[in-house]
Amino acid sequence: MKVAVYYSNDDVRIEERPVPRIKDGEILVRMMACGICGTDLMQWYRTQKAPRVLGHEMAGEIVETGSGVKGFRQGDRVFVSHHVPCYRCHYCIAGNYTACESLHTGNYDPGGFSEYIRVPEENVDFGTFILPAEMSYEDAAMIEPLACVVSAQKELGLKKGQTVLVIGSGISGLLHLQMAKLKGASVVATDISPYRLGKALAFGADRVFKAEEYSADRLKALNNGTLAERVIVCAGAKQALDHGISSVDRRGKILFFAVSESDLTIPSVRFWRDEIGIGFSYGASPEDIREAIRLIQNGMVDVRRMVTHRVPLSDILSGFKLASRGGESLKVIVVPDSTAESGQAGRDMYPESESPVDMEKALSLFDNDKEFFREMCRKFLDSVPQQVDKLSAAAMTGNAELVELYAHGIKGAASNLQAMKTCSLARCIEDRGRDGQITDVPLLIEDLRLELARLEHFVRTMK
Repeated sequence: MKVAVYYSNDDVRIEERPVPRIKDGEILVRMMACGICGTDLMQWYRTQKAPRVLGHEMAGEIVETGSGVKGFRQGDRVFVSHHVPCYRCHYCIAGNYTACESLHTGNYDPGGFSEYIRVPEENVDFGTFILPAEMSYEDAAMIEPLACVVSAQKELGLKKGQTVLVIGSGISGLLHLQMAKLKGASVVATDISPYRLGKALAFGADRVFKAEEYSADRLKALNNGTLAERVIVCAGAKQALDHGISSVDRRGKILFFAVSESDLTIPSVRFWRDEIGIGFSYGASPEDIREAIRLIQNGMVDVRRMVTHRVPLSDILSGFKLASRGGESLKVIVVPDSTAESGQAGRDMYPESESPVDMEKALSLFDNDKEFFREMCRKFLDSVPQQVDKLSAAAMTGNAELVELYAHGIKGAASNLQAMKTCSLARCIEDRGRDGQITDVPLLIEDLRLELARLEHFVRTMK
């Protein structure tokens, strides 16, 4: 079988290994989706144990069960946790499952970035979960990241009406943002990337700041003269850590969800006098995983829009490079080569039943000249994404006049392609327009980006 062996962020090699042989009580799972985690990209941390097969956000299909396995059978669609508690030690008895030694040292074999994974008996018993019928493998690859956020926010004690500062708007930050909004908090988000700040707005942030423009004084200016009751640090850069430490209010709490290679320096006298609590969070318990599954299944946390890229296992190095650069990406999912080749990897984003173009109408309007229509679509795709970026920038600065201008310009461009009247590129602007005013701008931007991606896919695969 193929496995991806990690040596460094720039050196992930595809190697051949025998398919693992399972023992009694174990199962063998075919990987169907596995996310590249931010911790997979922590080169200073990962190279200490390299070479090794990484990947712990894995969902797949059971292809073999060992003797004595109960509750699972061949063909079951499952999420498998790589870390599970023993439920016997004094940490587990006290309910501190993420402190369990078994949770810290256990794993499945060889790792999620492989075609097949052997799941040890303890992981079968405590860390294997059958997926709801409506949950895709890609959604399931987000279970572990969300479960870690669920665990962290239990410790944070977040309450309705509090102000939360989320530093870093990657996957972890956006999941924290959504969970905080579920609890009725007001969320301020920061990041170095305008793209990710746009995502933060789309997922419900009340205010965003570019990292280089943020300061504790600016937070106080928009928060009635106070700092944040809760601060969640989701980036390991020194600037992020410093912003977190300076932004937490008296009797507030700061949670370090990401860490730096260097040790932290805390202003202990201030934290003592202001009674500021400090916390860290690592991992998730099976109970947290069940809660994450429930949140995704019920649509309470939107993980599907976070998956921006898919790469086949054989091309995993490009996925690591993409995720390391950040840029215009959030979650990069690794899928089997066979899935990528069949085109199934994109089926959730591009449903066949929801084509962005009525081809019968298109051909009638363009005299059955498919190439001319394709060229018009390409010109449209060359210009409109830039207008969407401008719309996003206008929304971040709160310029309502520019928002209206760019939104209606996009609508006009979409209308020029008459065959696209059935496409929500134009329709979603109408849906979010009330009395001539554009509403729900962050969601509009997200809808537009999705529709552009659907149209691009349509043009690329048009026969």
